[in-house]
Amino acid sequence: MNSLLPDLRVGYFNQTLIGFQNINGQETYYGPSKRFQGFQIGVSIPLFFNGDVAKIKAAGITKLKAETNYISTANTLSGQFKQDVQEYIKYKTTLEYYKSTALPNADLIIEQSTKALQAGEISALEHLLNLRNALDIKKGYLDMVNGFNQALLNLEYLTGVKN
Repeated sequence: MNSLLPDLRVGYFNQTLIGFQNINGQETYYGPSKRFQGFQIGVSIPLFFNGDVAKIKAAGITKLKAETNYISTANTLSGQFKQDVQEYIKYKTTLEYYKSTALPNADLIIEQSTKALQAGEISALEHLLNLRNALDIKKGYLDMVNGFNQALLNLEYLTGVKN
């Protein structure tokens, strides 16, 4: 932008030449007390500034592009944050169900099935099927713990806050 404006220059000099100097064919001695002084003034006016105007326009376009990218990224992160909060709530609610109902039921299935097998009320195959169902419930719980931890990590990443 400054290259579009005129440039003003002002200068002053003060100089001493010690020794003999040839002035108009005659040798004259100049000592330290003889000082030469002068000044100069200059003005530079830019004649061709289309290149600078183009650079200014390009910088404006680059700024607009950066602002657009910023808004787009902010919207994407905001949407991702809302989605991750919903995931976190879903996993938290499901884990509460597992802890309060499903896991105690799985333990009860294992206990009752083992007693029934020992009493001869069910076959080993039925007992294995009951154990499989109980272990599937416990595996589902572990899958929910993993999902909950992943959702929590995503929220920590997006917010930069560790819980």
